[in-house]
Amino acid sequence: MAFLTKGKKEDLRKLAWEMGLSVGEDLRILDIKHLIVNSEKYEEASIKNLFTNIIEERLEKIKNDEQAADQERKKAEQAEEEERKKAEQAADLERRKAEMDFELQKLKLQLEAKMSGVPQTVNGIWGTACADSGASHSIAGETLYLLLQKEGANFQKTQITMSLADGHKSEVEVYTTSVVIRLEERVIRTQLIILPYAKGNRTLWNGLFTESCIVLNLKHRNWFFSDSPHRTYDFVKEAIIQEVQSRPNLEENTCLLRDDE
Repeated sequence: MAFLTKGKKEDLRKLAWEMGLSVGEDLRILDIKHLIVNSEKYEEASIKNLFTNIIEERLEKIKNDEQAADQERKKAEQAEEEERKKAEQAADLERRKAEMDFELQKLKLQLEAKMSGVPQTVNGIWGTACADSGASHSIAGETLYLLLQKEGANFQKTQITMSLADGHKSEVEVYTTSVVIRLEERVIRTQLIILPYAKGNRTLWNGLFTESCIVLNLKHRNWFFSDSPHRTYDFVKEAIIQEVQSRPNLEENTCLLRDDE
C-alpha cells in the first residue's frame, strides 16, 4: 500500500476509475486509498504496476507539454527576431535611399552650380563665378582672392555674422574690398567679402542680381539682363581658372583697417 503515497490525488482518482470504482468529487486522498485497497479487484502487484504507469503517463504529459510550450516560445522568439530584422532592413533601406536621394540632390546642385557659371572680369582679371540669387553676399573664392592680392587690391578687416544652413550663427573675421566687374557690356562696382582661411571655395555673386537686375533661367541654362530679356547668355560649363603659384602670407598682406582697429 505504500506505493499509493507516491502519486497525486489525480493519479489515485484515475487508478480508481481504471479499477471500475466510483469516486466522488468530495473524497479525500485517504478515502480514495481506502476505496482502492478495500476493492475486491485490488491485487497489489498488478495495481502497483498500473499506478506506476499512470504516474509515468502524467509525468510524460507534463514533459511533452513543457517541450511544446518551449517550442512555441522559441517559435515566437524566432518570429519576433525575424520581424526585428525585417524592420532593421527596412529602416536601413530607407536610410540608404535617403542618403542616395541626398547625394543625388547634392550632385544636382553641384551640377547646377557648375552649369550656372557666369564669365566676367574683376578688376581686369578674367574668371568664372557661380551665380546664386539666394546668397546674401558676394564672396570671392580662394583663387580670386589670391589674384586680387597679387594685383595689390586693398582689403579692410571686419567682423560679420554668418548663418549656416542648419541655422547656426557665428561671428567670423573677413576682409572686404570694392571691385569693378565687367559683365558682358556692363560695368558694375560691387563689394566683395573674402573668407581669408577658406580653401578651395568658388566665387559667388549675389549683389549683381539687385544692382544689374540679372535674371537666371536654370531651365534653359542661360541668363539675361532684365532690361534686355531677348538677349540671353549661356552659362559657362567649364570654369575659366587662373593658376596661382602659392598663397601669399597673410602677415605680408597690406590691409587697410578701420580707425577703431
